[in-house]
Amino acid sequence: MNIAFVLGTFFPKAGGAQVQAHNIANKLSKTEINVKLFLYNKTNIKNNKYEIFIFKKFLLNIVFFFKYYLNLNIFFILNPYISKIIRTNNVDIWHFNFLNFKSLILINVLKKFNQKIIVTFQGVDLQVDPLINYGYRLNKKYDSFLKKTIKNIDKFTYLSRTIREDLISLGVEEQKLIYFPNSVNTQKFKKTIRKRNQSNELLFFITVARFAEKKKGLDLVEQVSTNLMNKNINFKWKIIGENSKLLYKNKFIRSNPNLFEIIENIKNIDEDFFSSFDTN
Repeated sequence: MNIAFVLGTFFPKAGGAQVQAHNIANKLSKTEINVKLFLYNKTNIKNNKYEIFIFKKFLLNIVFFFKYYLNLNIFFILNPYISKIIRTNNVDIWHFNFLNFKSLILINVLKKFNQKIIVTFQGVDLQVDPLINYGYRLNKKYDSFLKKTIKNIDKFTYLSRTIREDLISLGVEEQKLIYFPNSVNTQKFKKTIRKRNQSNELLFFITVARFAEKKKGLDLVEQVSTNLMNKNINFKWKIIGENSKLLYKNKFIRSNPNLFEIIENIKNIDEDFFSSFDTN
């Protein structure tokens, strides 16, 4: 089987969606499934067991410009290009992970070629919360285009109950929904917990999330840290994600630099499956 993963964004912009896509693609590539990642921009990833294909940015940008700014559908310009990609790669399933406006364009074009399409929404590309200015759908152009594109998607995998509810509210039939939560290698945690219980070492935390402060719970970092300190628990907290350095606006975090390591991108790009317990 040949599966094409289309990522709205990928490394060096590191977040939960990017890590999960990389891990799943690497895992599948060790089976009889052939995986190729289709990206809009170049990536710095090195430990991929899967193939990487970069879309022609100039061609996509032309179609995007006419659709987004002029509301003109010139998708037919992409037909020869997409047709060649389909023939060359013999794709059985297209899996779109973390959508953007260009993803919606490609879904509509691919459906003209009767391609099977699965979509995994990650949150910001589906959910909306005006109170915290969260969600692509606050952009009316994206919201309208998404609602028209929904009918061209064969299956939806959802990560949480709230995403499932949002899909149903948009008219997605329940038989098209597949629960596929983010995976966790529990053996790593069990091994680490046993080790920590046998020594007086630091307790290490790792958070991978873009800086959507209230949506991702980053507004709770100070509260959680204070509770740990009050219980005399020694810890070190590594926080990784796009724009995560904005956390330094928090006075508590600035005043306790020994407790936190905040980086915007994962530095160790040589590991098969993120993330390791190498905290150095």
